[in-house]
Amino acid sequence: MSENTILNVVIAGIQKNDKWLFIRRTRGDYQQKWALVGGKMCFDEEIEDAIIREIREETGLEVKWLGVKAVLNEILREKKTGESLKHFLIILCHTSFEGGSMKETKEGKLGWFSESEIERNKEDIIPSDFFMFKNLLKGEKMENIVEIEMFQERENLEIGSIKRY
Repeated sequence: MSENTILNVVIAGIQKNDKWLFIRRTRGDYQQKWALVGGKMCFDEEIEDAIIREIREETGLEVKWLGVKAVLNEILREKKTGESLKHFLIILCHTSFEGGSMKETKEGKLGWFSESEIERNKEDIIPSDFFMFKNLLKGEKMENIVEIEMFQERENLEIGSIKRY
């Protein structure tokens, strides 16, 4: 991502029975952390098309579009200096699992986790993704616009502040 650029991202919580799908990122930002599945929107692409495409590309699974759960403005800063490193506009999508055969891609390892497993592995999950999982994926409608400030010190990530509108 180039300097002074906001990266537009779509992600979704994908639930099958009592488990949620996460991907251990091997490319891009936040490598080696578990994350909700999704990716970059393409120019001139609708949100619905972007999340269905990203999930299919990264997992091989099919989902049905149900709507938007939240919109997040996330800024990642260097912890010591406060320098802005990355800026993301994240659209958290509401989808339902429809089927397909799961396949891992170059994006990372996939895993289904129960809520208790997610809680136990919190330190290995991108902090803002853990926040979205715990606070924004429940419920049926979109009521959340959120700003998240995250800090990075070497490989460590932490949430600095959260504002809800």
